[in-house]
Amino acid sequence: MVADGFSYLQFVNSWAATARGDGDIVRPQFGLAALFPPINVAGFKTRTGMVKENIETRRFVFSNSSIAALRAKYSDSVNHPTRVEALSAFLWTRYMAVIKDDVNPNSIYTVLHAVNLRPRAEPPLPDHFFGNISRIVMSVPS
Repeated sequence: MVADGFSYLQFVNSWAATARGDGDIVRPQFGLAALFPPINVAGFKTRTGMVKENIETRRFVFSNSSIAALRAKYSDSVNHPTRVEALSAFLWTRYMAVIKDDVNPNSIYTVLHAVNLRPRAEPPLPDHFFGNISRIVMSVPS
């Protein structure tokens, strides 16, 4: 993959701004190879261990007030949870409540999140730094 979703979004926004004739356009920076020189990854296969049969997807839309209520609800166990943390906790608890009678004690249940690494780099990378600067992280809720 050449770039992550954030890079594509920034690229499309810059392209649209150019097409509109905007004067203040943030141009992407292509300096990622200097920070992460290319290496030979022949034969590397990423695997999450996820089964790909019978996958269902759903789209949920939460209002700002609902997210604020979830953040308040989970603030007793996490100090100032982010929107993602609060929504993840809520969705996980709902998922586990639905499958509680079918939980297999020999299975590991996980949550996967895509994480933008730009603000987490040291020093932080600018938002317009183009490339694949994200990582899928796995958590195993208890």
